[in-house]
Amino acid sequence: PELEKDISIEQERLNRYISDLRNQQERFREEEDRKLKERFERLKNEQTAEVKQEDKRVSVQVQRKPEEVQQQKKQEVVIQKKKEEVKQSEKRQQKQQQGKEQVQEDEDSTGDEEDYQTEQKLRELQREQQAKIKQQQEEQKKKEQELKEKEQKAKQDEELKKLKEQEQKAKQQEEEQKKKEQQKQIAEKQQQQQQQQQQEQEQQEDEDSTGDEEEEDNTKLPKGVIHISNISVRDLPKMDLIGKSDPYVMFCLGRDVEQTSTAKDTLNYDYTGEQLQLVFDPIKRKGRQIIEIEVWDYDRAGNDDQIGAVNVDILPSLNQQQEIDLFLQPPKDKKKDLSQSQSDDHKQDSDQKLGKVKFSIIFIPDKEEQTEVIKETKVIIRKEVTYSSQTIEVRQEQIQEEEDSTGDEEDNQQQKVEQQQQIEEKGKGNKYEKYFEIKKKEFTDKYVEGVVTFSNIQVRNIKKMDLVGQPDPYVIFKLGDDQKKTPVAKNKKDHDYLNESYDLNYDPASISGKVVIQVWDYDTFGKDDLIGVASVDVLPSFKRPLWVELDLQPLEKKVDQLTEDDILQLLNQEADQGLGKVLFEMEYKPHH
Repeated sequence: PELEKDISIEQERLNRYISDLRNQQERFREEEDRKLKERFERLKNEQTAEVKQEDKRVSVQVQRKPEEVQQQKKQEVVIQKKKEEVKQSEKRQQKQQQGKEQVQEDEDSTGDEEDYQTEQKLRELQREQQAKIKQQQEEQKKKEQELKEKEQKAKQDEELKKLKEQEQKAKQQEEEQKKKEQQKQIAEKQQQQQQQQQQEQEQQEDEDSTGDEEEEDNTKLPKGVIHISNISVRDLPKMDLIGKSDPYVMFCLGRDVEQTSTAKDTLNYDYTGEQLQLVFDPIKRKGRQIIEIEVWDYDRAGNDDQIGAVNVDILPSLNQQQEIDLFLQPPKDKKKDLSQSQSDDHKQDSDQKLGKVKFSIIFIPDKEEQTEVIKETKVIIRKEVTYSSQTIEVRQEQIQEEEDSTGDEEDNQQQKVEQQQQIEEKGKGNKYEKYFEIKKKEFTDKYVEGVVTFSNIQVRNIKKMDLVGQPDPYVIFKLGDDQKKTPVAKNKKDHDYLNESYDLNYDPASISGKVVIQVWDYDTFGKDDLIGVASVDVLPSFKRPLWVELDLQPLEKKVDQLTEDDILQLLNQEADQGLGKVLFEMEYKPHH
């Protein structure tokens, strides 16, 4: 029924269209006929008016001259031509009317054909509509099938999600079990390490308890102080591309290290007036009695270059001064066996074209100079700025009383006798009082309030902390309560903080002298991430720039909660933890 309605509507519309066309054709014909009649009448009127005018002229011209008569004839000829043209135009109009009548007849004959064509068009429309209906039905069937398939897929996806969730839960449980097992293993390892440490501590206590016996047996290795003076270098190689070398000499006895000042742009230099002292303890050194001498070339930018090294035995200088003149040897790997290096120490006197090092050395044992007093005065010098002879005496007595309480009774009696002898000899102006006066002068001249300057700051191979992009590192230098912060380097793993220099106030009376360096990763959203920390001592950079290169270490505590023991652990940790490095130049300058 819908198709029949559509067809009837289409038929009515076509009939209306055809009637409109016929009406328009009739109107067009009527208008054309009217226009032709008006034109024909207008032409007739013009011709009659012209004929009348010509008759007037002819009547007037009869009375004129023969020339005028000729002209009139010519005009008459023209008039006749015009009349002929009018007749021809009338014939043409008649022919046109006849043609129009034929056209109307033709149109009437073609009207039936148009009706036939409209019927065919209607049939085609019916067929097209039926085809469209079939297509719509097929599309509906396809949509229903797609909906069913989508529902099936959704069910399958839900089942897969459930399976994946179950697998993830199982994996998480397995990972938790593995973590628990790893934690158990770590706890067991820690327990084993603690047990090992306890055993080592017990062994050390046993060794300490037997230390006195070993000292009596080991007459070749007494406690004492090594004095080094008259230091000089000769014929050093050129280490810099521009200029010569900037040498300084380091004397290493285990962890006790002393070094000279830095000579500028020279290959031969005498460190006049510089005297160094090293404390030798055979128990701590475990029988090793070698001083390692290293000559370095200072570089303002980059790491210092080691020129050469040489080892010297202590025993030949026991109670007698020796002049040492040795060729520098290429640097050795410090991980080699100590016994091997000790056996090769006496053979290292060949010219390797690295230059020479010269110095005077004397080893004075405890009987002639108290090493413990020197050690404790060093501690006192670092902790106290206001120094006096009375405080030295009180500290000496306190330290010796503590050591007496921990030692054997026989040793305590001997130390008390020595203390009494020292107290009696203080009024006489003995050499210990002179020594303390020298130490006081050195302290007042050296370890005073000042400023620690940090410059040429760099970071290298910083660990990536974000999921996207590179880290955004910045560095914080903290000395006591004073701290300074560099700007943030955007999206960089390696960066040089050019033209950045920071000063931190240093007062040895209230600050330990350990600088804590922190490297952070800046985050625009959320808290910044701590990448790692490091620590360095201020004193080696006194009155001279010192280049520092440190491996960043992980930190579980907050920086504000660090104790002195934690900072000392950071100083001793030198292993690469994969967190990157921080490099800078440091110089400790006194205010005066």
